[in-house]
Amino acid sequence: MEQAEIAMLVSYVEKAGLKNGMHVLDLGCAWGALGIFLAEVSSLPNHVGLTKRFPEMSVTCLSDSVSQKVFVEGVIQRRGMGNVRAA
Repeated sequence: MEQAEIAMLVSYVEKAGLKNGMHVLDLGCAWGALGIFLAEVSSLPNHVGLTKRFPEMSVTCLSDSVSQKVFVEGVIQRRGMGNVRAA
């Protein structure tokens, strides 16, 4: 399952033409999979299936669900991600 999710997220990055330095708004982020993925590939030298890195990208995960926002904030805090935030 993890490999399939990574492949899906990589395809989103490629189809959207995301570039370093962009600010990405993940509208209706649910549990934050895309935003967290982008933040992680920003800080890793290489990521499975993704040749691009985004060290200057910032991501805002926006959810109207309080429980999902709290979950995403927890992941961000535990992993020490400085380039992603939940709103």
